[in-house]
Amino acid sequence: MDGTAKAEVALSLDVAFLLFSAYLVFGPMQLGFALLCAGAIRSKNSMNVLMKNILDACTGAIGFYLFGYAFAFGHHANQTSNAFIGDHNFALSYTTQVSSLDSNVSYDGFATQGWHVFFFQWSFCAAATTIVSGAVAERCTFQAYLAYAFFISSFVYPVVVHWVWSASGWLSAFNTSRDGYALLLQTGAIDFAGGGVVHLTGGMAALMGAWIIGPRIGRFDASGKVNEMKGHSATLVVMGTFLLWFGFYGFNPGSNLTIATTASAIVVSRVAVTTTLSAGAAGLTGLFWRYMRTSTWDTVLVCNCCLAGLVGITCSCSVVEPWAALICGFVAAFVFIGFEYVVLYKMKIDDPVSAVALHLFCGVWGLLFPGLLAQPTYVADVYGAYGFGPDVKGSKKFGILYGGHGQVLLCQVIEALSICAWVGVMMGAFFGLLKVAKRLRVPVDQELAGLAKPFGAHMTLNDVMAKVVKIERQDKPHVSAISFDRNAANVFQSYLQGAFNFSIKRGGILYGTVLEEEGPEPGKTETHVRVDFIYEPPQEGSADTLTLQRHTPEEQQVDLIAQMLGYRKVGFIFSQSVKGQKAAAEGDYIINSQELIAMAAMQAEIGEHGATALVTLVEEPETGPQVHFEAFQCSDLAVRLVREGWVAAREPADGVSRMVNPKEPDVKDPVMINGKDAGEVDNDWFLCAVRIQDHEGRLLTSFPVENRLTPQGKTELREHLKRHGARGYVERLSDFHLLLWLAKQPHLDPNDMALLCEAVKERRPVLEGYRVIIDSIAGIAQ
Repeated sequence: MDGTAKAEVALSLDVAFLLFSAYLVFGPMQLGFALLCAGAIRSKNSMNVLMKNILDACTGAIGFYLFGYAFAFGHHANQTSNAFIGDHNFALSYTTQVSSLDSNVSYDGFATQGWHVFFFQWSFCAAATTIVSGAVAERCTFQAYLAYAFFISSFVYPVVVHWVWSASGWLSAFNTSRDGYALLLQTGAIDFAGGGVVHLTGGMAALMGAWIIGPRIGRFDASGKVNEMKGHSATLVVMGTFLLWFGFYGFNPGSNLTIATTASAIVVSRVAVTTTLSAGAAGLTGLFWRYMRTSTWDTVLVCNCCLAGLVGITCSCSVVEPWAALICGFVAAFVFIGFEYVVLYKMKIDDPVSAVALHLFCGVWGLLFPGLLAQPTYVADVYGAYGFGPDVKGSKKFGILYGGHGQVLLCQVIEALSICAWVGVMMGAFFGLLKVAKRLRVPVDQELAGLAKPFGAHMTLNDVMAKVVKIERQDKPHVSAISFDRNAANVFQSYLQGAFNFSIKRGGILYGTVLEEEGPEPGKTETHVRVDFIYEPPQEGSADTLTLQRHTPEEQQVDLIAQMLGYRKVGFIFSQSVKGQKAAAEGDYIINSQELIAMAAMQAEIGEHGATALVTLVEEPETGPQVHFEAFQCSDLAVRLVREGWVAAREPADGVSRMVNPKEPDVKDPVMINGKDAGEVDNDWFLCAVRIQDHEGRLLTSFPVENRLTPQGKTELREHLKRHGARGYVERLSDFHLLLWLAKQPHLDPNDMALLCEAVKERRPVLEGYRVIIDSIAGIAQ
């Protein structure tokens, strides 16, 4: 066989190898991501996340074709682009030119710039893009996700690719522009298969997305305690893990790009071995770690740790020995376990599929690993012909644990920091703008009902089996008693009676403390809730409906002030109108279906200690109209059913809720009561009565309440301060509604409010400077 024929065969083998690797990266890995995400979330949102995974590929293909590939690798013929971003080959204009049998291009021809290279690089782009889908699952709007997929695939990710993998990138080990050596420390970064380029980029984008969009409703209670939200199918998680593992054999070995020579074949086969060993070591580490701590075998944790090992070895798979791959996987498992805890419990970031711990932090570990254990001969074999130069061993450009110098490790650190900074700023700004524009997160009612409805059929075995829910009464509430500050309760009811005579509904959010107190049975405690103030958000109420404006900047201020005073959200309060109370009396029910849904949604948000107070005006035969307070908790089943979208209000709303299986909406009578199938449930079945008490709190309640017809202003502040002139100044400020009003004034910033709230909480004297400011706001002469 002559030289030309051998070159043709070699090129054909390399192209076939690269295409097959791309098929593995795109097919099994994308399907694996989809199944893993679907299994790790609740079934009501599975179809939504599956659709988003499909559109990662669709949107990424268009974005990478039009802009991304050019930004990543584009340059003019016989030239190099700048070190930051590519500048040619948009919409594959140059690739089209060189991918022709009659092409006369003498530099960067088909072998390095042909169709197959684009296809391979696009498969990696799709993998990076899809990482975020699980992190923002169950609450991200479809439109926002499409915009994200296009933005990251067409600009953010390609810039990182250019830095690390192009022959012009400033981080690249393939950049030989400095007398045959790389620009960065004459070494460049070792990122063989994209531990930084793909996983760290996707993981950082996932962190920004999950942080900015905020947690799912009910993920944390008002005190910050984590509520468990398990995925609906471990089977899908296991299937997704195996498919991802399989896909990594295209991801890592395929990153060698060629296989037609003996040297290439050796590298490719070594990569397959190290990839396998790292995943196996990580999986066993997670298995035995959990068993030693809990005496249980955790399938999902084992799957995640296997993936952690695969992510961790991605950068160094070509330059480490098999025994070192075992170490990489072992440590990667602990990196995942540790940072999964940190992200959820310390950073309070809700990441349903643990994408941040898996891709961001395991990606960082993977980037650092070559700086520790890159084997000298392997480094020379893989990078010696590029930016490391032929003197790899002489210049000690290998892992420090082999006696190498620190420039390899330093390059790895620089790559990690650079990617985090670039992606963090770009994706933070992107998600932040969507949030400001109110296009990032779905409405609360849609989130509670689930995001699957617009996407058609349902797919899981659990969905098919879960057609009937057995409705049973809950004997005891989690909260035994709720005690109201007398003055706070009187202010709420007096406004209802005086301003509206209970002609419309009104609501508020309860703030106070949760206490464990001695119960009637010796040695047993009860949970008691103390309500110390009521925040009334902006709202629209009529005789039949009540709509509260939630999660506003004002409510965030309320939460902050409450926290500084030592309080937290403890419940919900609303009134029934005279019309509504009459309908309830005639229908022999306590609350209607709309009220039940609002109560359960609030309880899901607050947690087990959340209770609801109902205020009504009842006509007593002997004494005339009397204001009644009652308190309830929704049963745990009611909270779950409302959260999952089973409960629907009848029109007009009455004491019965219509039940709809969100996974099988066509099923008739989807619930079972007393052994009989039913399609409706009396709301009273879902209620647990809570004892109601009162107490004398330490806060005043004479300053006008926010968001009412009554004004709040300087005059009211002056009257409030004079009315309580006999009290100490800190006591005069001990009114939540006053503190909230002061927090909105330009004269006082958050640090000032923190000091004022601390003084109120500790009953310490107010600094004279603040007294002067507040008196001047009130127009009181010094």
